[in-house]
Amino acid sequence: MGNIRISALAVAAACCALAGSGAAKTTKPPAYVGTWATSLTECKAATDKQGAPAVFGEKEFTQFDTHCSWDQIVWRRYAWHARASCTAAGNKQDDTLEIAVSGDALALTWDSSKATIDYARCK
Repeated sequence: MGNIRISALAVAAACCALAGSGAAKTTKPPAYVGTWATSLTECKAATDKQGAPAVFGEKEFTQFDTHCSWDQIVWRRYAWHARASCTAAGNKQDDTLEIAVSGDALALTWDSSKATIDYARCK
């Protein structure tokens, strides 16, 4: 009986260790992931046309002829910061992006120009 009790405890411990390992855990995507627009009209526009909404993935951002991607994004203070490789209208440029989200509002700031674009989440 002693061996059965030890085996049951070993199985229970292994089960708990696996549950706590995150192997079966799903993580929620960052708040910036989704489709965003500067106007309601933009939300309804085709993504391959001028005036398209901005689409943010975990490691990329696309809006019409602008595409940026990054390998790493870091949370600092109140926003995400990414060193991005971008292509806009065929021109390549690296830039640092700051992405701040508050509810259904997103502010994208380009470090090179200090320009900020304010978006609302498309629903």
